[in-house]
Amino acid sequence: MAHNITLPRFIPIVTTYSVTSEETPLPLLMSDSTALSHAFLRYQEHMGFECLPIMEESTFTAEAFGCKIKFKTHEAIITERLACSSIEEVAKLPVPPIAECQRIGLILESVEYLSGLSSSERPLVVNSTAPLSSASKIIGIENLLRNMIKDPEMVMALLDRVTDFIVAFSRSLIRAGAEIFFIGEPVASPDLISPKLFREVVKPRLKRLIECIDAITILHICGDVSPILLDMVETAPSILSVDHCVDLKGIRKLVGSGIVLGGNLDPGGTIFQKTPEQVEEEARTCCLEGGPENFVLMPGCTIVPGTPRENIRTLMRVAQEMLEPLACSPAR
Repeated sequence: MAHNITLPRFIPIVTTYSVTSEETPLPLLMSDSTALSHAFLRYQEHMGFECLPIMEESTFTAEAFGCKIKFKTHEAIITERLACSSIEEVAKLPVPPIAECQRIGLILESVEYLSGLSSSERPLVVNSTAPLSSASKIIGIENLLRNMIKDPEMVMALLDRVTDFIVAFSRSLIRAGAEIFFIGEPVASPDLISPKLFREVVKPRLKRLIECIDAITILHICGDVSPILLDMVETAPSILSVDHCVDLKGIRKLVGSGIVLGGNLDPGGTIFQKTPEQVEEEARTCCLEGGPENFVLMPGCTIVPGTPRENIRTLMRVAQEMLEPLACSPAR
């Protein structure tokens, strides 16, 4: 059973996208658990985070189901998807055993190694893929969105299989030492699907996933989530993370003071590009609008490669000055 931990007042979203470099190219990070561990450890030590992040890029669930990938500079892309076009084909699709997924094994090795270096003052933050976004990688986003209208039963059957896999993987991560889970579900954005489809198709699977993770959970959906915000709350994550494009003050008003919010600085337009003084000003505004209680300062999405160290350290300093430490336990 996960215990109460004191949340970092600034939680970065740092994935392999963030930490790749000429010295540690993505193919190396995706094939060597030692290189993966040390890349995240070096990044943490360089930035001085209050937590220890280790987050893979988002193709590993699709790869486990049999999709083929290739490498770009900082990320992997799907080159061959599964040809699932009916509920009968989905019914024949096996849920991959965790023990047989090579890259999953590498991730678990790295998490187990880094968990030995984490502590209650520096908890280990991992990421879990989410059902709809993973399914979009497996069969293609256009195919998925079309069939959410044309053949919702097929889509829901696929989502159930994907959710089964993610639950099994998440439980393996907990056994390896993971304490905080970032669950990103970008394809569930109101920019892509209707609130009705979110409630009927996505929400039940997200709720089940979060219920099955006995650890701190952070749910993040990209875009202006105001139309589905209360539905997101009902999935019961420990922390609700919002994108940089939303009105944080309005979001706080909608959910009330009892919900833990995380957000919502622009990782590209602000944290990467602006001066430390400008970053500080925006960070202080976030803390005022979201906090000071039940709020964690976060970027609205993944930290960009090459983000200036001084800017990130400015965020941590502002969070430490303006926010109260928050004890948190898995939401139930």
